[in-house]
Amino acid sequence: MRNDECIIYIYHKDKLVNTWYKEGDGWALISTRGVLHRATAEQFLSHLLPALMRDEFTVEVKLRDQNENTQAQQ
Repeated sequence: MRNDECIIYIYHKDKLVNTWYKEGDGWALISTRGVLHRATAEQFLSHLLPALMRDEFTVEVKLRDQNENTQAQQ
C-alpha cells in the first residue's frame, strides 16, 4: 500500500483525534470538528511521531485502504 492509497486514523484513549490522508503534494488533516488543514510531510510527521514516542500507551494508529471507501460508495 502506498501513502496515497491509505487513510490514517489517530486515536487517543479510544477517541478519534485526527484523520490524515495524502492529497496532491502534501497531506490533509481532518480534525474531530471537521476542519480541513493542509500540511507538508514534515508537519504530518511532527504530529505523528511525538504521539508515538510517549511512554503512555494511550495512542493508537489505524490505517485503512482509501480504495475501500470508494468501492463501498459505488
